[in-house]
Amino acid sequence: MRQRDLLNPVLASIAAMVAALVLNVGAASAGCGSDVTGLEALPLEAPAVASDAVDAAPEVIPSVSVPQPGDVLITGGIGKAGLAIGSTQLYSASTGTFVNTPAMGAARAAHQALIFPAQHEVLIVGGFKGKAKIKGSSMALKITTLATGRIYHTDKGTFGLLKSKMLSAKSDDDRAFFPALTLQSGLGFLPSGLCNGDIRPTAFDFDSGLSTFQLLSNRVVTARAFHTATLLGNGKVLIAGGITTLGGNTTNTAEIFDPSIGSFTATGNMIDSRAGHTATLLPSGKVLIAGGVTSSASTVSSSTFTSLNTAEIFDPTANAGVGAFSAAPNMTAFRWQHTATALGDGTVLIAGGFNGVATWTLAAVGKDSGDAGSWTPTAGSIEDTAEIYDPVANTFTPTTVPMNVARFAHSATLLTTGPSAGDVLIVGGFGGVNLGTPLNSTELFTPASGGSFTAGPTLKAPRAWHTATLIQ
Repeated sequence: MRQRDLLNPVLASIAAMVAALVLNVGAASAGCGSDVTGLEALPLEAPAVASDAVDAAPEVIPSVSVPQPGDVLITGGIGKAGLAIGSTQLYSASTGTFVNTPAMGAARAAHQALIFPAQHEVLIVGGFKGKAKIKGSSMALKITTLATGRIYHTDKGTFGLLKSKMLSAKSDDDRAFFPALTLQSGLGFLPSGLCNGDIRPTAFDFDSGLSTFQLLSNRVVTARAFHTATLLGNGKVLIAGGITTLGGNTTNTAEIFDPSIGSFTATGNMIDSRAGHTATLLPSGKVLIAGGVTSSASTVSSSTFTSLNTAEIFDPTANAGVGAFSAAPNMTAFRWQHTATALGDGTVLIAGGFNGVATWTLAAVGKDSGDAGSWTPTAGSIEDTAEIYDPVANTFTPTTVPMNVARFAHSATLLTTGPSAGDVLIVGGFGGVNLGTPLNSTELFTPASGGSFTAGPTLKAPRAWHTATLIQ
């Protein structure tokens, strides 16, 4: 069922609760809220100190399904009760069904997952435990971010402990709502993110061969969360946009990470300030930046988020190799927390998202207590629409039909094997009758003839802000 109606312009909020909170950036809260000026300047590849003080051991299940190349591992997220969950499921590309897998052993949402095929491992890292729960017409947030990770063994179909965790100044350097990617060197790269009490200025490598996180000696130019990180053809990484305060102040800044020397360097600013957008590498080597939200009336603990329909192109060769952004046509819909999936023909599928205006509040509760706040829509709806960006024609075109279900904060994965190879598997997200209810539905997008959406198998556990990893 589509959700096209505007929300009531005056919705319930939990502003009274948030107003009582005190933003305590300088206080030590669960490790990463501590004063970052005390960070140890470790060399580029110095391993973080390993620790046995990680969260609970993973659940042991005798019978497991071993994934095959082309399958998709779904982990964690916000579940039916509005709480972070530790359950996982595996999508079998050959049968088009979900099979059960062991639990991760630690609930987490807004985390990241990176695959390392040579080591037969998937790193599940960071995120938060806690809640993102609907109260009236507001999503109440009470979260504690994580510095720990788990390893999923793709050759066994099981999860294992990871003793190393993200550390700086001998303290947990936890984070959520951050991007992660694999560098050309094979190392994982995890820059910045939202923490308990602040936004992190640090970045880590992850060495799968050594199973260690490595704190980079250089910090990002701008600490940010809800940002993007895109691996460019030259091996460098474009980091763009995001929020720079817990209260949601969005930025138009961007920077380039050069792994060869471990440096972060500012590049040209984006045309629009945005967070929760998408960034997709195009066949030309340029990057499509699309949608997100821009903030106004920002304070230290709150902002008004307005969804964007604008898009722009980053050209890494422009401006004498420094890189520059230029305007692209507007999308056909306003979108925040949507997905952008590069298709086999070089086009990009843009799907779902939230299209309206909302109030965002977030502040530190206190030492070791995480962050609390709310997301309260005041106008708009969840999108069931989708569109295709054609980089050759430089156009956005709506798909022939919309999605079966309106959703945002979902996942979208291009399938590479099986009967549905070339299709996009869309999983979960927030939606439903009550704005922000996690979904257990999935669907498949088939690009042929203008594109079509067909219902996929049902998830055992509804989820949003989860991860979906293509097994290689």
